Amino acid sequence: MPYTITAIRQDEKMRCVRDSVLVAFAKARIWESEGWDVVITDEDGRTFGTAQLDAHVAAYRSLDGTELGIDDDDLIGPKPMKPPAQRSRAERTTTARARPAPEAMPA
Repeated sequence: MPYTITAIRQDEKMRCVRDSVLVAFAKARIWESEGWDVVITDEDGRTFGTAQLDAHVAAYRSLDGTELGIDDDDLIGPKPMKPPAQRSRAERTTTARARPAPEAMPA
């Protein structure tokens, strides 16, 4: 999904397109640190200012946006993967593949 970064400073206007949302965020932060007014637009037309960038980056880092008040459907870019559920040792041993007894193995 392409993201368009638009930066405006005085009478200058810069625009670039990046496929990665995190790369677009990084570029926007750099331009903002140099005094540009920056807006990121996704292909659906939603716009995001730099104030929203930090919340989205924090949501990706925590892999759960709920604590920041961001619903997974509102996250920009690919959805973060949830860590796999940990199985207990009993569950792991009961679902493990049975191994043949040593006397049944061919020599």
